[in-house]
Amino acid sequence: MSIALVIQGRDVSTLQQGIEKQLPEVNVQVWPELDDVSKIEFVIAWKCPDNLLSQFPNLKAVCSLGAGVDGLLALPDLPVVPICRIVEQDLAKQMSDYVLAQLLSFQYRLHQYTQQQQDALWAEQSDRMVKSVTVLGIGLLGHQVASCLLQHGYRVTGWSRTKKTGRDYPCLHGSETLVQAVADADCVVSILPATTETDNLFGRSFFQQMKPSALFINVGRGNTVVEDDLLYALQHNVITGACLDVFKTEPLPENHPFWQLKNLVITPHIAAVTRQQNIIDQIVEHFRNLQHGQPLSNQVNIQQGY
Repeated sequence: MSIALVIQGRDVSTLQQGIEKQLPEVNVQVWPELDDVSKIEFVIAWKCPDNLLSQFPNLKAVCSLGAGVDGLLALPDLPVVPICRIVEQDLAKQMSDYVLAQLLSFQYRLHQYTQQQQDALWAEQSDRMVKSVTVLGIGLLGHQVASCLLQHGYRVTGWSRTKKTGRDYPCLHGSETLVQAVADADCVVSILPATTETDNLFGRSFFQQMKPSALFINVGRGNTVVEDDLLYALQHNVITGACLDVFKTEPLPENHPFWQLKNLVITPHIAAVTRQQNIIDQIVEHFRNLQHGQPLSNQVNIQQGY
């Protein structure tokens, strides 16, 4: 039995060594140097190439390196095996810290002062009024973000596709309540996954329902935003500002008009990055469950997309 790490763009030596230490009897293969694909039964994947998984005849399960699984579910050769994902508290904390930092930067105009510094301009600006925040998508990550903002004194409302209970802030659910959820928010934060229901969810009519003074933050997935409509909203003051960590095309092309907007903050999909040392135990647990015929934790519902 063998584990394959099919992870593009990252040094996986920490992950490989950690797994080998806990599972010394298991061969951990690292793509693209796979020595025996017939022995691969478990794959840890991130940005997996098309038509690779179908080359593993004895594959039993696939685990996404992160919380998102849209890249895996889009593969043309996705095998009919259990798909699971990494769920860990550090990712939630990173996401919460990122959202809070961007919200405070908007509230106290720190991004604007940075621009003024580059222009050698000394000009005092009044703080923005930010009291209410709506979090769209209140699963594990979204709930942590909402709780963090609540602890920092913001009035929080949650929204999700399906009903959520046990939250210490009001929650709305269903497409018919989306406008109600965002209409009075000073900031709207999306942590929604990439699904057919969320594709191009945020278009011109959505931004028109927001307050003209509001901030839009997207740390979910880039498929949710109609980029031309957000561009229009920012250029014509439909909303005051936005912060995007995710995009339809990544890396964001150099000629994309987003780069020219002063009321848009761009970061390169870094709001929550999996730290390999934190997930070794979880991957080993997945593998041992697979060995003993036990169900995998954090398993993905293929139909729902998360």
